[in-house]
Amino acid sequence: MSSSSHDRKRADPEDILASLNRPLPFSDEAERGVVSSVMQSVEWLEECCAEMPPEAFHSFVCRSIFGVIVELHKKGVPIDDILVTNTMRAQETLDKVGGPAAITGLFTFVPIPAHYRHYKKIVLESWQARRYITALAKGIQHLQEFGRDPAADSM
Repeated sequence: MSSSSHDRKRADPEDILASLNRPLPFSDEAERGVVSSVMQSVEWLEECCAEMPPEAFHSFVCRSIFGVIVELHKKGVPIDDILVTNTMRAQETLDKVGGPAAITGLFTFVPIPAHYRHYKKIVLESWQARRYITALAKGIQHLQEFGRDPAADSM
């Protein structure tokens, strides 16, 4: 066994924790691809609404727009960039996602939604990884606080 592989196995916990300070996993392109696909295809919209909550999107813009798409779909309203734009304008959330141009840009992001399932897989895997990371981080925080007296911290 080489010295470097031996060193990796004996890494100091502080070094490991310091190395974890990285961005959470996500794919902006895949998220945009999913939203674009569901705006263009009723088939993908049905599947996506059944399998993926808005929380699966890391991007605030995609999460917000997808949330409106799901809301409209549940009401039986057809989905297109104009109806999504008007709904967000009425809810006073349009400017938060970048205005009408952002929605139109998402609608036209994917020329044809044929690769939707590949985009969805990337989004779901990234969401699952973020959920695991969150759970592990909460566990680490809990362990680091183990035995501490909360009353002593407030003094």
